[in-house]
Amino acid sequence: MPAEHLQLQIVDVRPPLSFGDLEVNMRTGLLTGRNVGYLGCVGRGGYLSGPSVIVIHFTAGPGDARKSIQAMNQRRVSSHLVINRDGSIMQGVPFTRVAFHAGKGVWWHFHDNMNSNSIGIELCNLGPMWRNRKRELIDSYGIKRSERTTEWGTHKNAGKFDLKKLLDKNYDKVVAQGVEKPTLKDCEWEVFPDEQRWAVQRVCSLLVTRFPSIKHIIGHDDYAPERKIDPGPALRLESLLSWVPSGRVILYQDDHRRPGYTSSLDSTSYLRNLVTSRTFAAGNPGRDIA
Repeated sequence: MPAEHLQLQIVDVRPPLSFGDLEVNMRTGLLTGRNVGYLGCVGRGGYLSGPSVIVIHFTAGPGDARKSIQAMNQRRVSSHLVINRDGSIMQGVPFTRVAFHAGKGVWWHFHDNMNSNSIGIELCNLGPMWRNRKRELIDSYGIKRSERTTEWGTHKNAGKFDLKKLLDKNYDKVVAQGVEKPTLKDCEWEVFPDEQRWAVQRVCSLLVTRFPSIKHIIGHDDYAPERKIDPGPALRLESLLSWVPSGRVILYQDDHRRPGYTSSLDSTSYLRNLVTSRTFAAGNPGRDIA
């Protein structure tokens, strides 16, 4: 058997999560679909070729995607996509260009260069919140958020953070609202609504299919664990790829040279002949999703 054939594994799999009407124009790098909008981010870099990682963030703000991109533009930072709580999507940077979303950090063999090797996705979410003496919910800006849905959780990097330094001037605002000794070890996190989680699942499934170079989905807190806490414990990265089969392989194959290739995603032949030569990890390099 030729050596190149030894890398291919044909698997009997469940079909991947439906992309809905989402698609990527591979020439322009733009996402298309019914609930997709566009608002350009000012800060962007050069050509993005062969991204290896998807980095998930939260905006840490109460606003929607449009307001989040407007805030990014004031700071000259950017993200490829921002996903609203209702699942609608705003694209700020084409997938063909570098977005300024990750900053400095170290993860695997990436050292302060994640931007030029990744696609950044922001989720509209407030992040950590605390209860004051009156059991009122206070966000990291010191504002009452009784209307938000939360769950308890401890951040995996809680021991590495000086929360007062992380929140800066907002720390005193949180304390002034009656929160005693706020920490990341015992706090509440805003829940990501189902519509938002489904949207990011569809987007990630589409991206790893259209960009075979992508091998990992990580959080910003994986890349910069001593300065970033997003997306936090309310979002479990493994759930973004719930369609990964037990064979621990990632599904993609749009190569017309493959025997049995068909361009129709609905075709049983397409699903039956999915082929891969790579494994996939979430959060930790070398650790596949079961």
